[in-house]
Amino acid sequence: NKSFAQPIPTEFKSCVVFIYFDEPSGEPQPDGTGFYIGKRIPNDSTNLIPFLVTAKHVLKSQDGRFVNHVLIRLNTRDSIRYVYVTINLAGKNKNTFFNDDSTVDLAVIAGAPGKKDYDLKVLPEDYFISRTEYKLIPEGTDAFFIGLFTSHIGEGPN
Repeated sequence: NKSFAQPIPTEFKSCVVFIYFDEPSGEPQPDGTGFYIGKRIPNDSTNLIPFLVTAKHVLKSQDGRFVNHVLIRLNTRDSIRYVYVTINLAGKNKNTFFNDDSTVDLAVIAGAPGKKDYDLKVLPEDYFISRTEYKLIPEGTDAFFIGLFTSHIGEGPN
């Protein structure tokens, strides 16, 4: 019944990126999905500090070690483009963070490519709910999934 169908808001689709490994063959290999969120800057409601959120295991090679960088596939105004994202786990250039609980499969990488070149949106933190609010969501509430199906990566926009 069409009366129950609602389109996925474009801001959700525009915050998603696909994450690839840079293979020696030169052909990027799909590995996972990420999305951009933003933390509001105190006293400046117009700007956000961007963060790429993904699963921690997406940043690991097959031998279980963290990679030095990944490629992210971003939509441009008329095609797609791959951009290097460096993974710095320590030191003054540290940009990648994990939960202290080792069972939490979550990684957050600070920074984002320049917005003017890409069709990329950063979701502000007020799109997210608290754990308390989450527990109040009733059974039957609509949900959707936006992500990379590695067997159907497509050639057009993410």
